[in-house]
Amino acid sequence: MDFEAYKNKWELYDRFAKTVKSILDAAFQNSEPKYQLQQIQARAKSPESLYNRLKESNKLTSKKVEDLRKDLAGCRIIFYHNGDVKRSLNSDIIRDNFKIIDIKLHHHEAIIGGKNPRKNMQLIKAITKAFMWNEQLEKGERTSYQDIANHEGISSSSFVNRSMRLRFLAPDIIEAIFEGYQPADLTVSKLFAVKELDWKKQRKQLSFS
Repeated sequence: MDFEAYKNKWELYDRFAKTVKSILDAAFQNSEPKYQLQQIQARAKSPESLYNRLKESNKLTSKKVEDLRKDLAGCRIIFYHNGDVKRSLNSDIIRDNFKIIDIKLHHHEAIIGGKNPRKNMQLIKAITKAFMWNEQLEKGERTSYQDIANHEGISSSSFVNRSMRLRFLAPDIIEAIFEGYQPADLTVSKLFAVKELDWKKQRKQLSFS
């Protein structure tokens, strides 16, 4: 499969990721003892992000994109506690629901800047909280921004309001941040300053090429 073929199949990959998420949601909800689960994110790699990764590795003309990139579609499971991460790895939740081909563990480091991919955990946490809080509202676990602020020990609900807007960042911007490919000078304050909903204008404002 080449890049153009992936672009045409992106929605299929996205549906696949969401199907996997629904299976994981049910598996963790039915597990005993319960996990302190923040959220499960599902996404297919955006064509823009895939284009950039292939271009960086000089593989834009490859006919085997699926062999070069193993992250075309997937889920990210986020726990509150490291203990639950270890417990999930030792459990049968994944093994009972999926056929495991290979296992790779990645330990994220909060290193900012540089030419190579570097994950900025402040940016990642800000975006993660936006989706987590939105999910809490949708499930009725929290009733308002003020309720979230009170639960999180935040002095003002306006901070929650600013955080929630991060959900509307372009998917490729969010993906680049989670992979550590953001501009070296990008900060949470700069993310909060984004008012545009137009993804092209967002990329320009935040210096994503």
